[in-house]
Amino acid sequence: MTAPPTPPRRPTPAAEVAGRIPLLPAIVGALVFVGLIGVFASGCGGGSSAVGGYSTSRSELCSAYRTALNAFDDDSEIDVTDELTALADAAKDYDDSGVRSDGEDVDSSSGLISESGFRSDTRNIAAECG
Repeated sequence: MTAPPTPPRRPTPAAEVAGRIPLLPAIVGALVFVGLIGVFASGCGGGSSAVGGYSTSRSELCSAYRTALNAFDDDSEIDVTDELTALADAAKDYDDSGVRSDGEDVDSSSGLISESGFRSDTRNIAAECG
């Protein structure tokens, strides 16, 4: 006497889908999807990329601050647009709300600013950099 035949096994839903989608395009699609999630997630953090959400280090911030401050020869109004842009970019991506606020203030200046106006707009940055 022989054993009764076992009924054929139905494939699981995942196996059915996997059988219809070629493997390489499925992997590429999954990687693209995960990459898009990463792009959108980092975009929600204000464009910041480091752990904790901000990418400017204290050293980078203070270097940009000193460079901008040294651009002033006296209290006259001079064009320091490049230095202010670099400082604003660094400050707006720093892990301190007061420093980020100063970065917004510096960013909104036209680049034609007095040293006293600069010092007034960067009090939080100055405190951070000692």
